[in-house]
Amino acid sequence: MVFQEFFAGWEYFIKVKLPEKVKSKPKCRFPLLQLPRVVLLECIGNLDVLEIILFSLLSKRSKTIAKLICWNPIDIRLTSPKEQQICLKLSTDPGLEWIIHYRKKMKFIPIHSPWKYPYFQSNLLGPKALHILYLKDDGIEDITQMMEHICEVFRSPIVDMDIVEESIIEWIIKFQPIIRHVCIHKDVILSVESLDRILKNLEVTERFWLASIALDEYFQYKEPIPFRCIIINNSYWLTLTSILNANNSVIFLHDSKLTPTNINTILKEWQKGFKLRNLEYMEIDISTPLDRRRCKREIFKNLNLTVADENNGRPTRVKIYDENIYTLPRLPTVRNIIRSDGMILSIFGHYKVSEKLQTMKLSIFPYVVQNEILDNLKISELLLLSFVSKNMKKLIKSSQINTRFKNIKQIEYNNHGYPGVVHIPFTPMSDNILEFRERRDYETDDEFFQLNVSGNVMHFQLHYRYYFPQVYLSHPCDKDSAIVSFHYYFLDFFGDTVEYLYRENYKKFIPRLPQISLCLSFWSRQDYFRPENKLDRIRDIENFLASSPVLKRIDGMNLHSPERFSPESKFYQAESIILGLDANLVPDFLRHFQGRQTNIICDRWENLDLTEFMNRWKSGEGSRNLEYLNIRSRDIPRNEVLNSIGVKHIDESKTPPTHTLPKLLHSGFGPNTDPITSHSYVVRKTDNHLFQFGEGISILECGKRQKKSF
Repeated sequence: MVFQEFFAGWEYFIKVKLPEKVKSKPKCRFPLLQLPRVVLLECIGNLDVLEIILFSLLSKRSKTIAKLICWNPIDIRLTSPKEQQICLKLSTDPGLEWIIHYRKKMKFIPIHSPWKYPYFQSNLLGPKALHILYLKDDGIEDITQMMEHICEVFRSPIVDMDIVEESIIEWIIKFQPIIRHVCIHKDVILSVESLDRILKNLEVTERFWLASIALDEYFQYKEPIPFRCIIINNSYWLTLTSILNANNSVIFLHDSKLTPTNINTILKEWQKGFKLRNLEYMEIDISTPLDRRRCKREIFKNLNLTVADENNGRPTRVKIYDENIYTLPRLPTVRNIIRSDGMILSIFGHYKVSEKLQTMKLSIFPYVVQNEILDNLKISELLLLSFVSKNMKKLIKSSQINTRFKNIKQIEYNNHGYPGVVHIPFTPMSDNILEFRERRDYETDDEFFQLNVSGNVMHFQLHYRYYFPQVYLSHPCDKDSAIVSFHYYFLDFFGDTVEYLYRENYKKFIPRLPQISLCLSFWSRQDYFRPENKLDRIRDIENFLASSPVLKRIDGMNLHSPERFSPESKFYQAESIILGLDANLVPDFLRHFQGRQTNIICDRWENLDLTEFMNRWKSGEGSRNLEYLNIRSRDIPRNEVLNSIGVKHIDESKTPPTHTLPKLLHSGFGPNTDPITSHSYVVRKTDNHLFQFGEGISILECGKRQKKSF
């Protein structure tokens, strides 16, 4: 990359543009702008997105040069998960994302933090790669100026905006009044004038999401909201008149004050064919306490309904916006109303009683009924319920220990990213057991509920959508003790048949806890193995591993150094390893690796000789535990490789069996390794095991199986 070449210039730009001025320029490492024009444009055209931005910020001339090149269209988004981020993505390469992350002043700064703004970080998340530039957040004006600059250089519009303060509204209306997506955060709208201005002066072509507004609880809005998809949280202020006079396709209203009679009016007007003609999907969440039977009676009053026993003919999925597709529930009966043009509207819903309105006394039910109730709760709900009392915890364990809990093979503490997550591998986010989050400075104790976990009192909230518990910690260091407390609680609650996986970055907190398998990630430590660093880095890791249990997995290590791990190192004893290697280091790694599964990424195939490895495996002298090997490189001469290691072939007319194995740890997609279906194999003489080879051009993939099953 030419990234480092521009870094000195970028530092200079930051120091000149921001208040901390410096007198001396950094030394220029490469006279890029002195190159001939054709060569210069060729160089600039091969930069990645962040490099282009950095280059264009150096001077007016560099910006002019960057604009001369016809760049691919780029998605520009301003998001605010916690801090402001400008996210950039090319439609031609969806696996890559570049982020400019504006960091606020941190209340607690890690003792060993080397960070000085700006700094860079790259992360690999399965098949996706994130390249992040961190800048100091000095206010929204700097961010909007950067957005304008990026739009100008790449000649691309902003596609998505998270609006976190009122001043952004005025800016986006003036700069780009037509946009695909807008999300306005909680209490940004402070006046009726602001609400009216954004609804009448901004054209949102896809999704408009508005959180709660800081207006009087009696405020009502009667004008239509003229956007295709609207999602309104705390929508008490949106009236029936506004909905009927709009022409939306998708409507989500949460905490609505609409009555069952209002909904009945909406259905009647739709059926007449004069209102809501473009409506594709509508969801109304009414927070007002209602009687279930009376509510249903009022909603369906005087409607010409048809009741179907099946879902045949009804759409199963609805496009909410872009690639966001909602799968509709399948119901035993569906109520339909038909419009004069033949369009059918299907009505379904559910009734949920708030915890504040009704408390179910579980203990009064017979044991069979109790079991049925507990069987229909999620694991996270059972966990929360277990804190009610010792008797409740005992009841849950006796009900679930030999059924659902027995089927839980693994529980993973994933601390590799933020937030930290405790979950059962390969289950959706909605089934998370809990999350660890950092508490914000402005949050008060009355926003949380407290629970005592193994003697450690913690603050909790429920996830806004999926309602699993979130632990809020005052300081990042508190997560260590929280994990210890939960781990001992889980050992008692789920029983001793569960394997607990602990995924963490290298040299972070590694717990010494019973029944826990460790996974170390090196994705954030790529600079650690570069050749210019000292060779004692390998020894540091060996010493670290020597004092740790044998690892379940090593993730994301790139070895560029000629220094190698000693053959006796615990590095080779890890059950599963994902790493990048120079081709000449692969045979040495395979010679000493004692684990079961490994994925290797080579920068090139030259000099990669697998003959010795396969001969040792076939004779039974080495790699006896190896069951899955995946080597990725450019232009693998597959036939040449297979011939050199003496493979056998099944008759091409026969269909070979497909071979796959359970992954040892949650990574990528699906719980199993990529399936291998191939006619090529080699046999181990000592026990008749064989390796079957995949058919990939850039992947050499093989897996072990019994010969009799082949």
